[in-house]
Amino acid sequence: MLRLFLRLGTLLIPIMVSMSCVKDVDFEQVEDLTVTPALEVSLIRFNEPANRFVDSGIEQSIIRDSVRVEIFNDDFVVDNLRRAEFLFETTNSINRAFDAEIQFLDDNDELQHLIEFGVEASETNQEIISITEEIFENDAIADLTATTKLLFTFTMQASDDGSILDENSPGNLKLRSKAAFYIDLITPDE
Repeated sequence: MLRLFLRLGTLLIPIMVSMSCVKDVDFEQVEDLTVTPALEVSLIRFNEPANRFVDSGIEQSIIRDSVRVEIFNDDFVVDNLRRAEFLFETTNSINRAFDAEIQFLDDNDELQHLIEFGVEASETNQEIISITEEIFENDAIADLTATTKLLFTFTMQASDDGSILDENSPGNLKLRSKAAFYIDLITPDE
């Protein structure tokens, strides 16, 4: 029985394939094909405890961190990048608000682009999450592709009640960031 089924299958499949409907296909359209895939990468993460803002018992209002990012000025990226979306997620459980600044710098530390946003204080030391998105398109792509370093600065605001942080202050300030790059892939004939 199995042999009969296999023989019928080997005869019927070619007949069904040859009888299927196919519209006229214009294979010349492939010359106009442009594919824009998205590539997502993680940029920077940090998790700083409240006591990171204390040095020798004295409250410090600013912390900075930087990362080199040479992928933006790769020749392929420069020629084919059409859009970039950056997502910055901050999680604050410190009873202080922060002003955040992200500088996009070139090799000479000249500012190419600036992103600024606020981070809400957590009065009860519960995690407060905020998200900031920045999109680079059109002329802004040139600012991005000139960037070789990202400088992250968090400036802590004064407390509403006059309290100061010390070595035992609870909470953390966290940052996670990622970027999605939309790159045109053009057919080889172009």
